[in-house]
Amino acid sequence: MSIPATATAPTPSPNEPAGDRLEAAASIPADVTAIGAVLLAISTAAVVPFWFGADPRLLPLVILAVAWTPALVCFIAHRITRRRAAPEAVVGFRQQAALTTGHPWRGSLAAVLVLLSVAAVSTGIGALAGWQPLDIGADALAVLTLLPLAAGLMVAQVTGEEIAWPGYLHTRLAGLGAGTAAGAIAVFWVIWHAPLLLTYLHLGEMSERAVIVTLMNLGVASLTLSATRGLNGSVIPAIIAHTVLNTVFVFIASNVVVAQTSLSATAFWLTAATGWACWATAALGLAIAQQRCSRRQAQLSF
Repeated sequence: MSIPATATAPTPSPNEPAGDRLEAAASIPADVTAIGAVLLAISTAAVVPFWFGADPRLLPLVILAVAWTPALVCFIAHRITRRRAAPEAVVGFRQQAALTTGHPWRGSLAAVLVLLSVAAVSTGIGALAGWQPLDIGADALAVLTLLPLAAGLMVAQVTGEEIAWPGYLHTRLAGLGAGTAAGAIAVFWVIWHAPLLLTYLHLGEMSERAVIVTLMNLGVASLTLSATRGLNGSVIPAIIAHTVLNTVFVFIASNVVVAQTSLSATAFWLTAATGWACWATAALGLAIAQQRCSRRQAQLSF
């Protein structure tokens, strides 16, 4: 498998001819595509045994086992790239993955506020409209007190994904522009999760409509996670945002509202569409904020 020697994704100059810019952009995703193909093979191989009788109770352990493979594959690709790049072009992996750049903690606070807003607004609209009424469980408060512990454990699990997607790959795709890079990463993220969700469908643990909505949710949520990375120049906010997604949103779905499995078709799709609209609004708002910050920095540089 050949991986280009470019250490960082070049940013097209506005003075370059359009053809040159298109040629440069087209050359960027080669190693990214290779990374995506390897990760798809890993995520598929991990769940194949469960299509042929493996004990479904082992599936959570498999998920944990592959959680850090995205970061590992990106790190290996980076090491190969470094060997073939000019010494002056080499950038460390932590910098490539945006682990040591930008404004991590300020961005993390903003990411938490954005995701909590998405959760509150989408849940509130669904409840007020009657599409997904509130149904607070008897042990909801007890479960709520465990969220900090769950979040701490979840950080360790999701960091491997975020180092790869909005971290390393976001940097590699920077030459395509922020919007295109975010869209490509969203596609990668959906494809990465697809084998697992199809396995849940095969095992009868998810319905077809639940799989479709979950894949859509992953796509639009990924745009928001990428926007938090782009706005703050650090992958840490995306890690925190992913943690909130996997804890707070799961808590709400399990303890605060009526289960989606019991919703009528109309209520189910209206609830899903409300969530997509909230995610899209959040991503758009963050993207606009990023553009304004970029303009402000450009003005200050003159």
